[in-house]
Amino acid sequence: MTNAGHQPTQPERHATLRHNAGNFAAAAFLAGSVFYMTCCKQGNWPVWAITISCAAVYFALNRLESCKNSGHYKAYAIFISAGFFTALLISCLPLCSFTWSINDDHMVFSLIGSDGSMTAANFLKYCLSAEELGGFLENTSGRFRPFFMFLFGLQAMLFGDAIHLWYTASACAFFTAVLLWFAVLRQELGDILGSLGAVASVIWLQYHWIFRDIGLSEPYCLLGASLCVYACSRTYTQERVSGFYLCILTLGHALVVGSKEPFAAFSALPIGFLVWKLITTKPPKKSEWISLIANCLIAFTMLLGMSRTLWLRGKDFYGGSLDTGVVSIDVIGILFTSWYFQVLGLFLVLTVVYAKKAKLGLRQLLCDQNYRPVFWGLSFLSLFIVGHIIIYRGNVQSQHYRIIFSVLPCIMLLLVVRLWLSLVALFGNNIFLVRAKALAGAILVAVSLMAPWNSRLSILDYQTLNKHFYEVLRSVAAKISAEPLRPLAIVSNENTEFEWIVSPAIYLKRHFKTPNTIVVAPHGRSDKRLPPVLENLIRDGLEDIISPYPANAETEFFNIGLLCLPTQGHNVAYIVVSKTEGKVDLFLAP
Repeated sequence: MTNAGHQPTQPERHATLRHNAGNFAAAAFLAGSVFYMTCCKQGNWPVWAITISCAAVYFALNRLESCKNSGHYKAYAIFISAGFFTALLISCLPLCSFTWSINDDHMVFSLIGSDGSMTAANFLKYCLSAEELGGFLENTSGRFRPFFMFLFGLQAMLFGDAIHLWYTASACAFFTAVLLWFAVLRQELGDILGSLGAVASVIWLQYHWIFRDIGLSEPYCLLGASLCVYACSRTYTQERVSGFYLCILTLGHALVVGSKEPFAAFSALPIGFLVWKLITTKPPKKSEWISLIANCLIAFTMLLGMSRTLWLRGKDFYGGSLDTGVVSIDVIGILFTSWYFQVLGLFLVLTVVYAKKAKLGLRQLLCDQNYRPVFWGLSFLSLFIVGHIIIYRGNVQSQHYRIIFSVLPCIMLLLVVRLWLSLVALFGNNIFLVRAKALAGAILVAVSLMAPWNSRLSILDYQTLNKHFYEVLRSVAAKISAEPLRPLAIVSNENTEFEWIVSPAIYLKRHFKTPNTIVVAPHGRSDKRLPPVLENLIRDGLEDIISPYPANAETEFFNIGLLCLPTQGHNVAYIVVSKTEGKVDLFLAP
């Protein structure tokens, strides 16, 4: 405001303009929030509650940023983070104590045997013989994930058949990743925005998927990715990278690519970061060279192991169109046509091309001392956007891609906010920066508040389905145990869902100790041949469960009608057939 007769100076006019622009942006954001959440049909009270909360947070952050006492920042940061992580812990713990229907459970029982334990001697034997752990020369399982298989065997030796301990370990891996994200965001964005960013990022990871729709390997991928980003964030502004962070970077890289093959393109992050540090550091440290060599060996080992597996398996397991039926095909051909090499190559080429052009453009636009932080923000942002598009490959709802590459939207969120604040700092003054931080905080609050309601309902729904599934199996076990000589046949109505029919069979046999013979037929009763994956499970010690239909045509099977597993979100049905057509011994609705 100015006095009567006083002509405002140019700085005053600019300050007034920035003030009005900040208020207009806040009003536009709040109006957009109302429109968006109304379209999402989340009900009236969540819409207004979230809108009012965003307005309150905007003005509160505006005042807090104007305050010079940094102690207030830490108090609010501790309050935000402590409240959220406590709620997260309380909501996730019940899932650790009662989880029975994850599809990879059958792998647990294939290792521990009928006594429910695994000795140290058996663990050593397993490490020396497991195909997926190191079978370069003879691996027909179709998978190569050495780091995960080692941890899998170690957990089998420690936990045995205590399934709740397996998923408690997954929860610990996830919470460690959460803390790492909190540390990264707090360092990059400050106490208040960092706390809000951690909350928003973790919520959009959809943490309940850890216990609902994924196997046992994905939490380790998420932990590894978080370790890599944490090490990069802590050291990218330092002239030298300490040996401690180099070890964290290498460990995270091994966890990601060694736990799940489709995530092998993540190798671009640690390798690219180390190459950049070696180029910009003069003279480069010996430890950085050693770390780069180690990370390149990890990536090459995965490439070689996966490609060798494709050759031995006889088909491209990873989704390509490679015809390996020709005996004369060589390993080099597989290396240069495999899915991994195509994705990683395109991933790196596009990033280098973009970075070159972005660097030239920004150097012309900005002065030399200011363009670097914006340039690296744009480069890393483009890197993950390109990777996001390539890895998703149009299948954004896939359970296996969502959990690990949910890390990418989190990184994007961090970099977008960082880039926004950097640009404001370059072209605006302190008042504009205060309002920019407040607006970023309000956006993070809106992102955070939109998700928990649905997450809570989803978790409660899963617990209900989970308990129902367990009671279904208990009823089936009680019914068939009354006639121990009569076999039970489980048939999937989908050829691709053979793992899901193994899980109930194993629980009926190993947990409920049913004496009946249980026959698994993933391709229907007329198909006597088992797929290779089930043959591998038989070789691993499940021959008492997984077997083709007996030749005796007079055998009368139990007919249970319909048995459903709830873990896919949509109920996947499994038909249990009998010799007597039209007869139903026990019918259990989903």
